[in-house]
Amino acid sequence: MPSRNFSEWSCLDREKQHYSMTNHDIRRWYQRDIDQITHSTCFRKLQRKSQLLSEKDPRSRSRLIHTIEVSRIAMEISEKLGLSKELTEAICLAHDIGTSPYGCIGNTFLREHAQQNFSHEMAGALMLLLISKKSTNSEEDDAKIESLVEDDDFRGRAQLSIDSFPEYLYASRITDGKNDAQYYLHHISPEIVDGVFNHGDAGRPNTLEGQVVRFADNIAYLSQDIEDLITTKILSKRYFVKYAGLKNLQYTPPKTASNPTPKTRTMAWTDIDNDPQIGSLKDAFNETRGRRIAAFISRFVEYNLKQLNAGNLSTRWSEILNKEIPILEYDDGTKFVIDFMWNFIEGNYEKPLINTSNELQKEKMSQLWTILEDPEFQSKNSSYKNFMGEITSNSLFSAFGNEWKMAFFISHLSWFEVDLIIDSYHERNNTFELDISY
Repeated sequence: MPSRNFSEWSCLDREKQHYSMTNHDIRRWYQRDIDQITHSTCFRKLQRKSQLLSEKDPRSRSRLIHTIEVSRIAMEISEKLGLSKELTEAICLAHDIGTSPYGCIGNTFLREHAQQNFSHEMAGALMLLLISKKSTNSEEDDAKIESLVEDDDFRGRAQLSIDSFPEYLYASRITDGKNDAQYYLHHISPEIVDGVFNHGDAGRPNTLEGQVVRFADNIAYLSQDIEDLITTKILSKRYFVKYAGLKNLQYTPPKTASNPTPKTRTMAWTDIDNDPQIGSLKDAFNETRGRRIAAFISRFVEYNLKQLNAGNLSTRWSEILNKEIPILEYDDGTKFVIDFMWNFIEGNYEKPLINTSNELQKEKMSQLWTILEDPEFQSKNSSYKNFMGEITSNSLFSAFGNEWKMAFFISHLSWFEVDLIIDSYHERNNTFELDISY
């Protein structure tokens, strides 16, 4: 295996810095970020947000368990590539805090109903900014921050979009003239917010650690869904492992509006595993979760180290690091196996157990949306009124309409709170309190 690693493009130097807002805090910067994330209400609610199956199914994973599993995969990759494990962990722990009470089903519902660009990635990034404490424990520095917040130029840059987001993060930086220490209006490190904002399929993370989280999230999903299908007996282990013994893998992508007659795709195992310098992917079809995950991790790590050593990786400009960074990649065999497995998994989504679960979650999202549109609920529920009032007065949200703000409110809820809202509404009791703190 090549001896060179990616440390020259990592955030290891930043990882070593101690939090400088007060002399009494002995934690390093990313350690403090991790503490802010894990002690937040948004993170805690992940234990009551769904993954694949209904929240009432005792065999189902919570979004919290998914988050921990992503973290373990990503930190192992970061260690092997020479990257910052602390930054990787922080991004992983926060990557899904903006997800809906019902995971992917709810996220799709909110995208369709928000009437503006809405994603759980953007919701999570905004939550990180709101989690961060704005006080510097110094009246002089607080005055600088207040001045910055009221500055018209800052307000103009504070609108969130994919293009301007990294620039906005650094627009909130101030410098203490005494010792040149840099403070942020929002103290969560910008590279963490960037990693959360860009961890989805369309994202372009500005750090290598953020790129690793994207890959780890994908692999965690694949392995978790396979395991959940086996656990619920929708899929037999024997049927799944047989693919490692075939000569070819073959699948036909689902029909879409843009591709109504998709062509069948085929790839031989001799082509998938054609490079003896990187590991085989046959264990991706092993019935044991550890061997499935290890197969993907070793393949990703070995391929990218080999490409780095050969000088074959593409680069792009990082707005966070202010320099060109490599783009981590899948090899062609890995791409095909991942696509094959997603197609295989999605083919089981129409089975009665999963389909019933999905329909139940869609129905609850629909009921919840109807309730939030009701003027009686809006006027009587103090938690909802206070939340909408606070974000309406915050310049971060001035470009977003009421439907988008409703979607953002829902992304703060757990499935337990959705049940509470629905049940109380039908009992004509809209005065209960919800925990929408950070």
